[in-house]
Amino acid sequence: GLLTRSPGMGLATVVLGGQIWDRLSPRMVIEDPRLGALTLNCPRHTSSGQRQVWLTFDDGPVPDTEAVLDILEQFGASATFFFIGEKVRAYQDISGLRERLKAGGHKVGNHSWSHPNLLTLDSEPTKAEIQDAQQQLSEAFPEVLLPIFRPPYGYRTESLFTHLQSAELSLVGWSVNSLDFLSGTSKTVVKRVLQRTAPGSILLFHDGPKRRTRTLRSLPTILSSLKAQGYAFGVPSLEDVR
Repeated sequence: GLLTRSPGMGLATVVLGGQIWDRLSPRMVIEDPRLGALTLNCPRHTSSGQRQVWLTFDDGPVPDTEAVLDILEQFGASATFFFIGEKVRAYQDISGLRERLKAGGHKVGNHSWSHPNLLTLDSEPTKAEIQDAQQQLSEAFPEVLLPIFRPPYGYRTESLFTHLQSAELSLVGWSVNSLDFLSGTSKTVVKRVLQRTAPGSILLFHDGPKRRTRTLRSLPTILSSLKAQGYAFGVPSLEDVR
């Protein structure tokens, strides 16, 4: 499984403590060459020459997704939300969420149906995770859905690439992991993100699947600081993924 496919990654997941994990994990998984290359990157600058980053949020939609949207609206920032199919199916106000995403210039991507560890799945269950989620997202968010996929935990397999190619979905990773799911304060999240962000960074946060108080507390400071440094908050376009 995990240890066989990627010993370094598995060892980090199982053995390393909080401080070491904090230092090593933000890019280790997504850049592991044994898991295959990513296919979509954030341009370093906008067409007008501004430094650019992409804000991304995984594991929603949940009620905190609306709170994230409130903060993004305050800063005029757009983001990409990688939603889980079964969470979309269970969400209480899909039409309201759809309108908010559209109004804010946000985009939606596929984050699988149930957020499994793809390293443990055979080809057909992997295909079902992608297709079932894509169908649900297509029905719920037709105007803001992009043909993009982010694998749970960043784990990739040969069958994943095969099915993504068949579904014409581009693979999106990250370059700065906020680690907002770890214990610690919002100040730690702020410091971690601001120290690692550079033009062309893809920032990873989480709006689900549970309460994300640490994320909500850190976002205003992060967005304010990056905006003061001249960063623009972009989203992928159809041209990027073609």
